Amino acid sequence: MKLGPSLLLALAISSPSFSYAQATCPATLKWTDATDVERTTAKKGRVWKAKVENYTNASVAHLDVDGKQAAIITILPSNSSDTIRLTSGPDKPNPAVFSEISMLLAPPMTRGDWPRMKSPCALADGAGIDFDETDIPGLEHAKGEDGPTVTGTIKREGLNITYSMEADGKESWQGRLGYAPAAKEIDPNTDVQGWHVFRGRDYVETLPAGQPVALGTVIKK
Repeated sequence: MKLGPSLLLALAISSPSFSYAQATCPATLKWTDATDVERTTAKKGRVWKAKVENYTNASVAHLDVDGKQAAIITILPSNSSDTIRLTSGPDKPNPAVFSEISMLLAPPMTRGDWPRMKSPCALADGAGIDFDETDIPGLEHAKGEDGPTVTGTIKREGLNITYSMEADGKESWQGRLGYAPAAKEIDPNTDVQGWHVFRGRDYVETLPAGQPVALGTVIKK
């Protein structure tokens, strides 16, 4: 599966400096601090879906482009040249294909300069907010009278945020941002038959298909 630059998937999940054990939403929380993220984008009849799930010992990313699916499992820590990564999808996708997930998953207000939504905790817990193009700095100034008409809603419930947004009825985004820490390890019995194994940047093997292959056995090799 060939992906355009804006459709590439990455596992660049930021590491917040605050403690998630706090009961309240920390004022220091940034839009880019989300640990579990998903977003669906629809435009001109095409649909892109992306999702990242985090475990204490692994990250899993899923990408669906018009029904064509790809995924990557990264065994943590991921800063080692010996890191194990497994990918699935057409054409034996290299881990590098998944290198820009932040582009596809970032919420529209990720820069933190929307006056009413400068950070996740600027949203009152449990209260939904309707927004439009007047909430987006520079949009009308840059586009003048021909600027797009934007409508959207966003809501925070604890450390989880959901949002939807539409521009001129031609492009839409729906997403979820979770700021809770990973609670458990990935199941070692996860079936990875047919997945492609990489160690560091090097391709190692494609696991046989036809019967279950436990992720735990691959990690121990």
